[in-house]
Amino acid sequence: MSTILTIAHKVLADGYKVSGGADQPVKAVVPYLVAWADAFNFYSQVLGYTSATTAGPITYHVGHQFPPAPTLFAQYAEIEPCGASGTTGPNLGLAPGEFFTHARVTVTYQSLPWPQPGDASGNLQQLDPNNPITLCEQELETGGKFQTVKGEGLEFDDGTPVTGNQVVSLAETKLVLTFPRVPFMPWQITKDYVGKINLNSIFGCDKGTLLFEGQRTKFTETDLGIQGKQLQLILVHADEDWNTGIKPDGSHALMRWKSDHSTRNYKYIDFALMFQAMVVNSG
Repeated sequence: MSTILTIAHKVLADGYKVSGGADQPVKAVVPYLVAWADAFNFYSQVLGYTSATTAGPITYHVGHQFPPAPTLFAQYAEIEPCGASGTTGPNLGLAPGEFFTHARVTVTYQSLPWPQPGDASGNLQQLDPNNPITLCEQELETGGKFQTVKGEGLEFDDGTPVTGNQVVSLAETKLVLTFPRVPFMPWQITKDYVGKINLNSIFGCDKGTLLFEGQRTKFTETDLGIQGKQLQLILVHADEDWNTGIKPDGSHALMRWKSDHSTRNYKYIDFALMFQAMVVNSG
């Protein structure tokens, strides 16, 4: 849910503007006047925040919604004190409430790169529009891989047998899911899924065709100054189950270990449980 402003404020006409372009997103800049004592609390409130008490579900407060355009949310803010009162204080006027009477807080509103709950249009930018993941940017990288097959299962059109190994090209697509604001180290949740394939259909991919290749993290900071993580999950889709191979006749078939017929190269796991463990709650 978007942040509700409870701190007393006024909108200033001087500096208010809305801009954009054919290849640029719409951006609204709104200057607010607040008491200097409330300036930093107003700043934190207008931007919203992301938090979690454990390595589990994330509580996400989206920034304040721009009233005339519900698709724009507060993403950036600047504070400028104004109105001298004559009382400096031990922090030389830098602390809220010292010396100045008011502050001009200029807030920039922009669209978000991920869908909000109930935003059906934003869901169209998701791999699975019917099951969107809030606070998640999703990208595709399509390519191919080469696999060697034995020539004994092939022949030329005139019936001449093919000798030696041949190389075939198979389509491969990487699904890159980026969570820009994760307030904990995600390893506890994701480590059991690395190197495994999907037990159930997810993102429109059939059972066994999606491999969790790995993850990348890097430090980020929140508007509250708390260090967090940007998390990228990388999944690789193949046309066939990752546990299949190409038989001499060219067909795909599941493979198993001779020593244990219940064991395959890749273990199946329910990926949905991983995303449910990180699901974003709007608080």
